[in-house]
Parts: sequence; C-alpha cells; structure tokens
Amino acid sequence: MGAHIPKGAYVLAHCREDMDIDASRLRLARVCDRREVDGHVEYHLHFAGYNARLADWYPVDATTLVDEEKAQKEYPSEWGLLHNSDLPTPRNVETVVFGEFSMIPWYFSPVPKEFNKTGTLYVCEFCCNMMASERAYESHLRRCTCRRPPGDLIYKDDRVCFFEVNGCAQLNYCRNICLIARFFLQHKSLQTDTDIFYFYVLYAKTGLESGDDSYHFVGFFSKEKASHNNLSCIMTLPCFQKRGYGNLMIELSYIISARERRLGGPELPLSDLGAVTYMRYWRRKISEVLAKTSTNEISLLEISKKTMFTLENIREAMQYFNILVGDPVGKTAIHLPESVLTYLSDCFEYDEERNIHHLDPKYLHWAPSPMLSQPNQ
Repeated sequence: MGAHIPKGAYVLAHCREDMDIDASRLRLARVCDRREVDGHVEYHLHFAGYNARLADWYPVDATTLVDEEKAQKEYPSEWGLLHNSDLPTPRNVETVVFGEFSMIPWYFSPVPKEFNKTGTLYVCEFCCNMMASERAYESHLRRCTCRRPPGDLIYKDDRVCFFEVNGCAQLNYCRNICLIARFFLQHKSLQTDTDIFYFYVLYAKTGLESGDDSYHFVGFFSKEKASHNNLSCIMTLPCFQKRGYGNLMIELSYIISARERRLGGPELPLSDLGAVTYMRYWRRKISEVLAKTSTNEISLLEISKKTMFTLENIREAMQYFNILVGDPVGKTAIHLPESVLTYLSDCFEYDEERNIHHLDPKYLHWAPSPMLSQPNQ
C-alpha cells in the first residue's frame, strides 16, 4: 500500500485534466486529504495551475511523493503556486440533484452533516429545501405547493423573471440557496449572515426549445443592503451556464443602480468565472457607448453616467482591453480602434444567432428605499 503521505505533502501525478493534451506529463500537486474506499487508499490532490474545483481523488499508486526541497528546486513555478495557496477542502457531496438535473459539485459546502452520508443531495427547485434520500425527495415533490421564491416579483418579461427576497425575512430559503451556491463558488460563504442581504433570484423559461413554457430556477445574485456595491455574490447553476444568464443578472444589478441613481460594481474578490463574465460585460457596454459617441472626445465620467459603472471598473476594463492608453507626455487617452466596432458587430451577430436575451428596464417594477435614493458623486 506504500507509506502514508501526510496532508500538505508534495507529490507527482498525471492530472486527469491533461489526458486530452499530454497524458504522459507529470504535474506537481499537494495532498489535501486522505480516505479509504473498499480498502484502497486515495489522496485528494490539488494541482498547480488548476482551479481548486478540479482537485480530485487519486489512488495511492498513481502518486509519487516528492520532498519539498526537491519540489522547490525542480518545479519552482508550480511549487510557488501551491505553496502560496490554501489547501482546498474536498467536496462533501458527490452529486446534487436539482429539479431534473444532476450536477457534480465543484467545492465543499457546509451543509448539515446528515446530507453528507449518502453522497447525493436532493434539492427542490422551488422551495430549495434539501433532502438526503430519493424517497424523501419524491415524497416532498408530491406535497410541495411552492412554484416561486418567497419574495416580490420585481421583473418579468416573456423569457425571464426576477424575485427580490429579503434575507432577513426569509432566512431558511436564503441560507439554502447560499449553501447550494457554495458548491459552485470557492470564495463566497453567506449562509450565516443572510439578514444583511437582498437576494435577486432568476427564473427563466429554460425549456422553450422542447415546448416547456414554464419558468425554472436558474441562479441568483445577492446585494448587501448597506453597501455601495450593487452585487455581492452571483451564481448560475452549472446546468444553465454559457446561456447568457450571468449577463442578465449583472444587467439587472446595473438597472437597479440606475433606479437608485448610484454608481455600482461587484464586491471583490470575484471568482475566476465571475471576473471573466464581468470583463466581457464591461467591455461590451463601454464599446457601445464609445461607438455611439458623435464627438471625438468623451470623458470617463460621461461613460460612467451612461453605464452606471464606477470609474475604477471602467479604467480596469479599458486598460485590460487596450482601449485606455498612455502617451509619452504622461496623459491618458481613449483609443477606439476599428477592432471595437468589429467586436460589437460580432456581439450583435452572436446574440441573433444564439437568440440571446437582454433585459428591458421598463419591465422592472421596483423602487429604491428613500435612504438609498440619493445619487453618489
């Protein structure tokens, strides 16, 4: 069986994520945990350069122990990445059944221990109550009368609707969706203090292609009540990702900011997927403003007023996409290359081909609290 490998030790192994690229390559990894399955020892490995959601269990005979001095000397960059990162906790549930979908969690979520025993967690897509067995789940579905979240319907069009749920008034529901989100978000953990947040739950007609005209839970974002950020946590269920739903939630957060007459932006740090989604959203909206500008000059403040983006977020996005450049004298200028117009044209074409949906502010039936309606400067 081999010597016991301690938690935190460095090993070499073939990463499963490399199998389609270079199956022969050995990568440096750290041991996060150990378990025995049917008498066989397995180690939970986190590989350098890979997100923690890709950490997985590997049999002991697939690993080769490497002392830290050798790891640092022969694999300096990989060692640096692993040495300076926390060891991820192995996921405690193997499968999440949500409605008609079964999903493999990416991360550990602190759900009550009774839900860890069977390996499968069952969740009602309407009330978001959790069950540990299929029998209990089917019994619940026969009795459950919920068909929507326990909040206010604030937006509805022919494709999607949003509900605003007060985390203080609906503790159980909000804690449950936070625990579900924790399976797919590495850095966010809201389940202990939901009372300080509003939750905006997205339902969408996800089955139109198959003739299903009903709305289904897709994801949610939260917003801290006493914060200038317009979004704290955002989660789209993996089964509905890459359909533009993340953009819709970001879009609603800025429509709400416009109603409040307050600039807004996301709470940091963003997850890796969240950062990519935001950068794409900022790039598109800023490009639309620049393309519509009739003069040769526009300030970042004007862009901010038209988009409700903070100046910091605008600078970050424009520098990332080389739209904001510096000249030899030390001044900054907005560079509008032909590629911006080409990019916008591609966006519109993509939307049309994929039937991508966008929100219309006229369908938002929501007013800000008087305390939050003062514009920021």
